[in-house]
Amino acid sequence: MYRSIQRMLEQGLIVETNERPSPEYDDERRRYYRLTPVGIAAAKAEAARLTELVRMARARGLVPRKT
Repeated sequence: MYRSIQRMLEQGLIVETNERPSPEYDDERRRYYRLTPVGIAAAKAEAARLTELVRMARARGLVPRKT
């Protein structure tokens, strides 16, 4: 997981944020991240790619169709 976080930081997909949850849910050792505009665009593109893969799999009878 830490390598993935480091890679996403290096690619500008996420940034560390100072925003923290309320103290009862927080742990001072934790780091919090948020998506950047580039990260949001990448997530949307990946979701579209996966949607297309599922569509193709359904067309070939590999995945049940939605009911």
